[in-house]
Order: sequence, then structure tokens, then C-alpha cells
Amino acid sequence: MAISGLLWKGKPYQIMRFAEKGEIQLCGTLKTLEEFRKVLRYSKFGNRLKRLEVTYNDVVDLYEDLLELYVELYEDLEFDTPIVIEDPDDDSFVCAALVSGAGFIVSGDGHLLNLREYAGIRIVRAGEFLMIRNS
Repeated sequence: MAISGLLWKGKPYQIMRFAEKGEIQLCGTLKTLEEFRKVLRYSKFGNRLKRLEVTYNDVVDLYEDLLELYVELYEDLEFDTPIVIEDPDDDSFVCAALVSGAGFIVSGDGHLLNLREYAGIRIVRAGEFLMIRNS
């Protein structure tokens, strides 16, 4: 959601604008930040960066400025089994939400969306989040 919101217009973009205005808080951990950096390097985003005339570092810097990092608490979380069975790497996003006290995970990732909710944290698409926020 964050990459879409930073590189394209649309619903994720609207959410990122709320974060820029301080109306919502984006939360993450070093692990989710690492995942953001890794995915942003995918070749499919290279052309978009060129079209926008921004660099990889520009986008990472903007994201880091918007992100509230939760470092120490995340290191204490341990689970016997994966939370997201289909893709255990997605557990990092659930853990970030847990340690930050988030009410929502906004994502386009099917594995996360299949959970729908975890420990009281709703997992929704950008459009659903905007509808809830605006109601």
C-alpha cells in the first residue's frame, strides 16, 4: 500500500496524504522498512521512478519521514507458529501493528487480507479504510 501511495494516485495515495498531514500515523518496524526497500527495488517500479523523476532514495526518505518506527518492542515478539500461514514473511506487518497499537493494517496483499482481523486489528484494503475513516 505504501509504495502504491507514494508512486501513483488513487486510494493508497489518499491515505499517504492523511499521513503527511499528521491525520493518521504509519507504523512499522525495521523489518517492514527493509521489506519496503526490497520491494521498491523491483524492476517494475524502476520505470515509474523515472517517469516521476524521483530516485529510489527520494521515495525511501519520504516514507521514512512518514513512518513511526517501533524497534525494541518488536524484538520481544515471538510466535510458535506463523500468523500468516501462506506467507510467514507477512508476519512482520502484523507484528508492527501489534507493537504500535494500530487499529488497522491497510494492505493489498492477499495473504494479509485473508486474515481479515488479528488480535482486534482489522486488515483492510485502502478503499475500505477510507470508507471507514470517512463514515
